[in-house]
Amino acid sequence: MAKFEKFDSTKQLQGLAEAARQIQIEELIRNDKMPSFDRVVAAIDETRQEYRPPSSGTSVYAYDFDNLIEEINSSGSAVACYAQTENTDEPLAMLRSSAASYYHVAGLGSVTSLSNTAGALAQTYTFDSFGKQTASSGSLTNPFQYTAREFDGETSLYYYRNRYFDPAAGRFISEDPIRFKSDVNFYRYVRNRPINLRDPSGRDSTECGVTHMFRHSRTKSAVSKPLSPPTVTRPLPGSSCSISNAA
Repeated sequence: MAKFEKFDSTKQLQGLAEAARQIQIEELIRNDKMPSFDRVVAAIDETRQEYRPPSSGTSVYAYDFDNLIEEINSSGSAVACYAQTENTDEPLAMLRSSAASYYHVAGLGSVTSLSNTAGALAQTYTFDSFGKQTASSGSLTNPFQYTAREFDGETSLYYYRNRYFDPAAGRFISEDPIRFKSDVNFYRYVRNRPINLRDPSGRDSTECGVTHMFRHSRTKSAVSKPLSPPTVTRPLPGSSCSISNAA
C-alpha cells in the first residue's frame, strides 16, 4: 500500500517565501541595485547570510544562529573566519589573510585587544561608556569591538541585529521595535546605564554576565579570556575555513 506524507501547508508556504526572497536578493545583486546601507537577510539551514555591498564590492556575511562565523567575497572566497562560543557575542579567534588573532575582552564583552600566535598584542581599543572609540593601536581589520558587536566602518555605526547604534550620540538611530515593552524612550541605549547593561539584540537590555541566544538562553558566571581557542566546528557548507591556536 502506498504511503503518503501529510501535506503541511505552512511549511510549503515558508519554502516558497524563502525561494522567492532568495531569487529577489540574487536579482538585486546581479543588477547592482542592492541598497548600500540596509541589510537583507536570507535564512539558509542554520545560518544566515547578509548581502551588503560596500565600496569594494559585494560581501556575504554568514551566521551560525546569531554569531558571525565567516565573511565571503563576491567570488565565493573566504575573507575571514571567526571562532565563537555557543553564547551570543563571545568571539574567540579570527583568521584573516592566513593570520590568526585571538580576542581579549572586558567585563561588558567589549574587545580590548587582539593578540597574535606569538602572544604579542596586534591591536588594542579604548572606548568611552557608550562605545565611542577614544584610542586604538594596530592595523588589523576586525569587526567586533564595543560589546563585541559588529562595527560598520563606512557609517561609523554598530550593528545590533534589529537596528544600528551611533556611539558618538550614544543612542540608536531608529525606534525600538518592541517599543514600550523595553523603554519609554524608543532611542535610548540600555536606559542610559552602559556600565552595567548591554543590548545584543537591539531590542532589550540585559545585565552584564548574562548572555542571551535568541534560540537558546544560557547564563555564564564571568567573561574569561580564551587560552586555547577551538577550531570552527560549523563552517559554511563547502568551506574549509578553520582556526587553531597553532603558530
